[in-house]
Amino acid sequence: MRTFKMVVKAAMVMAGVVFCFCATAFATLPAEYQQLEYIASSGAQRIKTGVTPAATDTIEMRMRPLKLGATQCLWCSRGKTTTTGTFTTFQMNSHMFRLDRNATTGTETYPLSLGRTYTVVANGSTLATTITDELTGESATGGTLASGSFTVGSPLGLFASHYNGVDANLGNWGTYRLYSFKVTAADSSVRCELVPARRVADGVLGHYDTKNNAFLTNAGTGSFTAGPAVANTYTWIGGASGNLSTAANWSPAPAGAFTADDKLLFTSAATVAVDADATVGTIAMDSAAALTFTGANTLTVTEIDNLGAEATFSCPVQFAGTYRVTSTAAQVKFPGGATATYPDNEMRVVGSTAYTRTLDGDFTFTEDWIVNNLGNVGDYPWIVPASSTVRGQNFSGLQASHKSILRIDEGGYACFTTVTNGWDRGDIDIDGLLEATREIIVRTNPSGGSTGSNFGRSGNIGTLKAPRIAKCEHANALSYIPNLIVGAGGFGSLTQDYSYRLEVDTTVTAMDDFEFLGVYRSASAADWGVNLNSHQLTINVPEGKTVTCGIGLNTAASTVRKTGAGTLVMTDTFNGQSGFAKVYANGTFIDEGTVRLAANGQLGSGPVTIASGARLEVAGGIALSNQVDGEGTLALSDGDVLTMGNIPWSVGEVEVASGATVNVTTAATGAFSFLTGVDANNLAQFACGEDTLFVAGGVL
Repeated sequence: MRTFKMVVKAAMVMAGVVFCFCATAFATLPAEYQQLEYIASSGAQRIKTGVTPAATDTIEMRMRPLKLGATQCLWCSRGKTTTTGTFTTFQMNSHMFRLDRNATTGTETYPLSLGRTYTVVANGSTLATTITDELTGESATGGTLASGSFTVGSPLGLFASHYNGVDANLGNWGTYRLYSFKVTAADSSVRCELVPARRVADGVLGHYDTKNNAFLTNAGTGSFTAGPAVANTYTWIGGASGNLSTAANWSPAPAGAFTADDKLLFTSAATVAVDADATVGTIAMDSAAALTFTGANTLTVTEIDNLGAEATFSCPVQFAGTYRVTSTAAQVKFPGGATATYPDNEMRVVGSTAYTRTLDGDFTFTEDWIVNNLGNVGDYPWIVPASSTVRGQNFSGLQASHKSILRIDEGGYACFTTVTNGWDRGDIDIDGLLEATREIIVRTNPSGGSTGSNFGRSGNIGTLKAPRIAKCEHANALSYIPNLIVGAGGFGSLTQDYSYRLEVDTTVTAMDDFEFLGVYRSASAADWGVNLNSHQLTINVPEGKTVTCGIGLNTAASTVRKTGAGTLVMTDTFNGQSGFAKVYANGTFIDEGTVRLAANGQLGSGPVTIASGARLEVAGGIALSNQVDGEGTLALSDGDVLTMGNIPWSVGEVEVASGATVNVTTAATGAFSFLTGVDANNLAQFACGEDTLFVAGGVL
């Protein structure tokens, strides 16, 4: 048996699972019946088709499971026993179908999800079975049926199994939505074709057999549940331009206003004026139908089916479902602004080739938004262009087959509660500003693959902003973001080798106090840290804020720069462990504010430059061996040891805490002490130049 791995997860946020699926075809039923999208069973209802298939027939069902974890019958035709004359299919559990032909039982492994629609086809001529996930369009073909001719033992029943008679030994009751059922003979003639329907006169639900002109009602107990009514498809005949509400622009002409079930079909380019607020189910366009919708009135649409044209919505849009594309030329733009609402909580984009959608203007998601880049669909399926904004609840991406899921152009802005990238290179390109008001969640392939998923790619110039950045699982996950703005949550559980490695000079700005970069770099406990990778890391701490960096900053040919009026604490302790080294060698630059040295060896091995007005504060008992230069202030505490080389230090001011003893070692003269109240002559070898030395608050 072939195992087909689903491309996407079952529960997709926009906060849950989806409701949209391929539009139900409109069938011509007698006037006494109203077509429905589906009827659903609660586990006590069933349908008797009255049709006995041949062993070489093809049986096709379109269904959506409403319960997992139990054996449920989709269709059943059996003889006197469960293994004689059978042409039967079961949904076995959450990941398997069972396909019975004559006396042979076979299974097809296939992961199922609630809220998803599947087509199951058993071909008695080719002996192949195919199961298709309608969301992705992906299929699994396998589960070969047993060969050999036989006589099928009874008419087909739906929703429940039977044997030794269509009304005997009922069991394995199914709980699912049934959208369609069809039996086709080997010569392509149709034996039966069932359409969900309601009898208008009394509201009774069932399936209308359009082949045999029979209405099949519940042969079990209780009642089916009705799906929405299926309305007409209206085709645009209004030429190059016209009003949406003008009946003469459509074939057939609508009797009144469109409904939420109606499908509007465009086969040629047109500019359509939305001359009144309108609600429709689907807007469908073929490859020649480039569309522009204009006007100040609001257009509410559940699904857009785009076969390869450009759709521009200059009118306000309430978008509530699926955007489906099948071509690289397919494009959608919202310069008029749009609000996306999702009754069943998911917006999804479906396609199998490279395509993009541009969110022009002001686009708001009232629910969660998940980008479902289904298969090898190319870079940037969604673009936030300059001067455009996208806002919403939780944004996340799913598997993207080494492609980007979102691009924010320079001048573009996107803000969500949480932002989660897609695994397996579900990258997010950031040249503008991407903000999460709660946290950024960085992830990679959950199966443990080495290919990661990045926030930012080479050449990006944008900014990523969040109170917390959590769970980085890949080396390059944040490597190409030149500007990070981080809040009190700091950098959370970043847990893979070199999980934060700079590929560009990077500035990290603190919104609040936080502990900087809890990042695991290798198996050694003393080697947690950031791989600076010969780049400059700038830590910007605004006034009144404190950032603590207790882990390693690695690779020698690198630089650390401190900006902002706040305080940066450089120490060697993180997460209850100590001894983390900072081995960068190209210098520490204190441009503004204060750097507090709280452990030995935490300023790298290069020189320290203190700009005018900035401070380097050395905690008590710390040995400082870096060359120190600049016009700022060096503040010393009791027990500090200064190891000065042959090049004299030169700083604007030196402060020594009251009562403190500071030991100084130079290459030329050995050790001596700065003691509170000592004679200034003893300090002659300390190269202060014309600068001021403070001892115990006084000037010597």
